[in-house]
Amino acid sequence: MTRALIDGDILVYSVGFSTEDESEEAAILKMDSRIDEITFNCGASDYVVYLSDNLRNFRKGLFPAYKAHRHQPKPKHYKALREYLINVEGAEVADNQEADDLLGINQDKVGALDLRIDDRVADVSYDTIICSIDKDLLMVEGWHYNWNRDTVVEITKADGLKNFYRQLLTGDATDNIPGIYGVGPVKANALLEGCETEVQYNKVVLAAYKEYFDRCSEEDVIAHINIIGKLLYIRRQPEEVWTFDVDTRKD
Repeated sequence: MTRALIDGDILVYSVGFSTEDESEEAAILKMDSRIDEITFNCGASDYVVYLSDNLRNFRKGLFPAYKAHRHQPKPKHYKALREYLINVEGAEVADNQEADDLLGINQDKVGALDLRIDDRVADVSYDTIICSIDKDLLMVEGWHYNWNRDTVVEITKADGLKNFYRQLLTGDATDNIPGIYGVGPVKANALLEGCETEVQYNKVVLAAYKEYFDRCSEEDVIAHINIIGKLLYIRRQPEEVWTFDVDTRKD
């Protein structure tokens, strides 16, 4: 049995904005339909919806400007849709973290099942699949379903590691997380070319940030990287805290 892990935050906004001119009942019916559609299309037989904590988020404590630039109004049925997901669909609400973290924590990396998408069959080694359109989640190992594209991809441990370190260099403008000015995905990929271990990635990242902050001490640069990494990193274990390890003796 494959379980769909559904990003409820994005669903609330997408369904909410698409039903602005409709009744609350119509919005809830559409939400119910979208969940069934996603579950069916990704080949899952079960699902869990996850929502972010609207009151507390440890990332805000680290960096008050995190997502502070977002001023988009919430959809008209925002509250009703969240309440429906929680009270009817049994959605799990993150505590002092985000839905992304719960998706990462609950992505199962064991099992041995076949995932069937129409006539496509994949030799799956997981019994969960993350369902979202958020590229940030592609740092998490396992199967991922993008419902906008109707595509399934497998992210290996190596893929996830590179995707995370690429973001560590570029930052994430969507979440107001700074990176190195002038370093986009293409340049980041070039810098990370040939890296395979975390130590190798850390060497490259530290060198790039030291060049960028050439008037700062190495200690201050490492402190900065630690904050950026903690903002970007999606948890795999409860209460997990990412730490930048600059001990190159491991390599």
